[in-house]
Formats: sequence, C-alpha cells, structure tokens
Amino acid sequence: MLDRLGVRSEDAVMVGDSLQRDVASARGAGLRSIWLNRGSLVAPEGMRADAEVRALSELPPLLS
Repeated sequence: MLDRLGVRSEDAVMVGDSLQRDVASARGAGLRSIWLNRGSLVAPEGMRADAEVRALSELPPLLS
C-alpha cells in the first residue's frame, strides 16, 4: 500500500490498539508503531511499540 501511495516506510506510522496485531505487524513491515493503550495495560517483554498514547489527542506531537 505504501508503494501505491508513494510513501516511504520510514515516513509512515501505524497506530493501533492491539500489540499483537497492530504493533507487531507494523514492526514486521518496517514501520514505526504507536500503541493506543486506552487501559493501563503493561506491554509484555519484547512487545514494545515505538511510542505509547492513552488517547488519540496525544498523537499530533508524535507525528510532526
């Protein structure tokens, strides 16, 4: 999809609420990942996102 959009992987970010589906998939595709952790969950060892937010309103500073 990034190729079709003309976007480089280093310029893309995956934001998702699932560590296993969203964060792990993003990392596997070479994308930065931001975990939308709406609870007070703790990521298991080895399953870390590049950043973590509790609400979508926290995203703008991370995307600039």
